[in-house]
Amino acid sequence: GAESIALPASRQENGPVGITKRGESNFQIPNKDIDDWTYVCYPNAQVLASTFNVEIVEQIGQHKSEDMLYLGYNGIYGPGVNIHRNPFGGRNWEYYSEDGFISGKMLASEVKGLQNRGVIVFTKHFLLNDQERNRYGVSVWANEQSIREIYLMAFEDGVTEGNMNGIMSSFN
Repeated sequence: GAESIALPASRQENGPVGITKRGESNFQIPNKDIDDWTYVCYPNAQVLASTFNVEIVEQIGQHKSEDMLYLGYNGIYGPGVNIHRNPFGGRNWEYYSEDGFISGKMLASEVKGLQNRGVIVFTKHFLLNDQERNRYGVSVWANEQSIREIYLMAFEDGVTEGNMNGIMSSFN
């Protein structure tokens, strides 16, 4: 936190499919019945998108946020919402689909659920994150029309429909 601007301390979880509470000596577990290692897992984005059910995805977001708050987290680096541009994408398991419309609807729903309990959402990875290997120097090729009509659509729905409150950048 930063006392000079009345910003409270925060703790974020890195991962859109689960929560890992690692036992650390400087972190007080709010619920003493939790052991040093706690895992909470949820279906990945591809499974959620394959349901085509925005109500279920929003409920999963709510449950995830409750578990996060119970374990002492108030932010999450996720959900992931890039488009599956090729089958070898390094983070495809974190992203909903190859379709901007479906990805956007799923993201907006999950964000609503997560933020329902006050969790800060850092949707990742803005924009065109294609690969994990050498990702710090990759140059991704796409024209303006495809970026607007496919790749930005999911992020836009997250902001306009889900009132998403954070975005994580990519390295490209």
